[in-house]
Amino acid sequence: MSKRANGEGTVCKRSDGRFQAKILVGYFENGSPQFKTFTSKSQKEVISKMQAYKNEQSMGRTSPNEKLTLNDWLDIWITTYQAKNIKRSSLASYISIIEKHLKPAFMKVKLRNLKPHNLQSFYNSLEETISPKTIRNIHVTIHSALKRAFNDDLIISNPADKVTLPKIVKKEIECFTLDATKEYIKACKGERLECAYVMLPLMGLRRGELLGLKWADCSKDFSTVHIQRALYYKPEIINGKRMKCSSYFDNLKTEKSNRTIGIPKPIRILLKEHKKNQSMEILTAGQFYDKQDLIFCNELGAPIEPDNFGKRYKTILKNNNIPHMKLHGLRHTCASILNELGLSAKDIQETLGHSNIATTLDTYTHLYDSRKTEVSNLIGDAFKGI
Repeated sequence: MSKRANGEGTVCKRSDGRFQAKILVGYFENGSPQFKTFTSKSQKEVISKMQAYKNEQSMGRTSPNEKLTLNDWLDIWITTYQAKNIKRSSLASYISIIEKHLKPAFMKVKLRNLKPHNLQSFYNSLEETISPKTIRNIHVTIHSALKRAFNDDLIISNPADKVTLPKIVKKEIECFTLDATKEYIKACKGERLECAYVMLPLMGLRRGELLGLKWADCSKDFSTVHIQRALYYKPEIINGKRMKCSSYFDNLKTEKSNRTIGIPKPIRILLKEHKKNQSMEILTAGQFYDKQDLIFCNELGAPIEPDNFGKRYKTILKNNNIPHMKLHGLRHTCASILNELGLSAKDIQETLGHSNIATTLDTYTHLYDSRKTEVSNLIGDAFKGI
């Protein structure tokens, strides 16, 4: 007797009054047939379900494992397609988003059953607790994973293509004024990492760049420093919550981030003092000191936990009655000070290590608004009397 061809289907009425359709999808290793079944209260609907599946079959969009959940696929996508192909910092970001946001929300949802409205409802529910930018980061992650599933013929379309994302409202950038920066610098005096906290607003480094600096990156007279690596941290997520982090060094975000910039005189003085203090710590720790040549490290030479660095910054502000501002605001402060001193957008771009000048102009638009009046006044003065 010849075997039934794949794609043939039958419809029957069950004893409970419901209709059942059955379609042959293949054969098990022992030769017995493997069926896909559909049930519905109406014959018309069950035939429609079966026909839809046949259409997917004809397009090569049916999954060998139809029980595959979205969460299972996210694990496969990370380990098979991402782990060895992207930077560790990007991988850590993907994993954090998956474990903290996606897995808890779609615990039992099958990959092939995920619809645009499921994602839309999920995004809508997040708007009350997290920023539009974070929602977009979540979207980028799941969109990429689903695009891979589509390319692997596991789904017939990418549901993430059909959602509406919240608009990102550009917030006013936080930064200290020149006078407030001076007060902040005073507040840092006596801190073990005083030099580090002062470098941020005076040199505009990112936190990871600062904590990744080595003494070998500085010129002998401390006039310049080569920024060529950063300290990142990979969070470990358990049941959607970050439990701990492990730090590691990696390349910088962009080619322009790899840069050599000048060290202001006040920082040179602080660096020399910091090096002297570190030499004492090395003598005290002896064989237990981890000689990684890091400029900013703990008392035993190991990298500083980025979160702890941020917590100490908050403490400095609080203890000195300075209004709270995010640590990254010190980088914005540097841009603001450079602008006040009359430096061009190109100078600011090269100091901060932006990938292109458009990023600088877009990020710090407010700094250049006052220049519009200055420009119009200069033109007016040049053509006075016409």
